[in-house]
Amino acid sequence: MFFKPKKIPRVSVGNIVYSYSSKGNCWVFSYEGISFTLYGELLVIPDVSSLNGYIDLVRKRFLEIKSRIEELKETWGDELNAKSAHISMISIENNYEFSASILGDETWGDLGYDMWFKNGVIVNEGFGD
Repeated sequence: MFFKPKKIPRVSVGNIVYSYSSKGNCWVFSYEGISFTLYGELLVIPDVSSLNGYIDLVRKRFLEIKSRIEELKETWGDELNAKSAHISMISIENNYEFSASILGDETWGDLGYDMWFKNGVIVNEGFGD
C-alpha cells in the first residue's frame, strides 16, 4: 500500500545541476548566484554564453531599474534601499522570451521588480509583492 516516492530527475553538466520540478513543470538550476527556470518537460541545456546573454541583457537595464526604484520610494517610503537591487531569478520560456525578477535587501520586504522580455525588448514590467 505504500508507494515509493519518485526520485527527482537531476542532470549534471559541468558544475551546474538541473533539477526537474513536476509542480512547476520546469527545470531549475543556479548559475552565477542567480536562480534559473527552464519551462517544459524537455531539458534543452543552454550554453554558458546564452546564460550570460540573459544576465547581461538585464544588467544593461540596471540604471533604468534603479531610477524606477527611486520613483517608487515616493510611494513605498524612503527606507527602500535601491542600491541592494540584484537579479534574483531568470525564467526562460523559449529562446525569445524570458522574465527577470529583481529583489533587494530587507528594506524591500516582499516587494520585487519584474520584467518580461521578448526578442531582447522589455514588453512588460512592474513592481509587486
